[in-house]
Amino acid sequence: EKEIINLLPQLRKINDWALDVNASKKELATLSGQNISYDSLALCTGALGSDFTSLNEHLPKMFKKSMGHFLHWENIHFEDESFCPDNSFVLTWGGHNLIYRKDLNTMIWGGSTYSDDISAPRSKELNTSLDELLFHHPHLKFTGSQSVRSGVRSKASRRMPIINLNEDGSILSLNGFYKNGWTLCHELGRKGADLILGVKS
Repeated sequence: EKEIINLLPQLRKINDWALDVNASKKELATLSGQNISYDSLALCTGALGSDFTSLNEHLPKMFKKSMGHFLHWENIHFEDESFCPDNSFVLTWGGHNLIYRKDLNTMIWGGSTYSDDISAPRSKELNTSLDELLFHHPHLKFTGSQSVRSGVRSKASRRMPIINLNEDGSILSLNGFYKNGWTLCHELGRKGADLILGVKS
């Protein structure tokens, strides 16, 4: 992000809900009431962007949404005092990711997926698979303040993430990360920046 901002000093980052994109006028309407003119627009939307993109014919479509849960811990302390990771890390085990964020001292484990649209937290499956991971890798055992978090995930065809530049090259869309937002965001962000800058990757 810093590299892109240095290359494009006129770049503006907007953290808001996008309501509509008028591609012919090159205007973005947001929930806070702003109508923002743009030359180029990067839409980095989550699962709720599925409804947004379905209303805009010039944007790629999502195919399905599903509910999912993950476990989240704050104030992490590793029980094995000899295990002191210098950096954040991501480990994959049995289809789930263990994500340690050094800067925030948090841990994430997940996530589960359900197609029944029920948002109530369900953690039994996640706890069972985490116990299995820690049994085989006891040096990873940790303590912290735990919570169960829920979210809506968007899936595109064959669960492939969407990275798309529209016909006139003015709108870049990044979506459909499904359960892989933490692990794919850096690489797809880099590819998106290459598309914006016209760099082959």
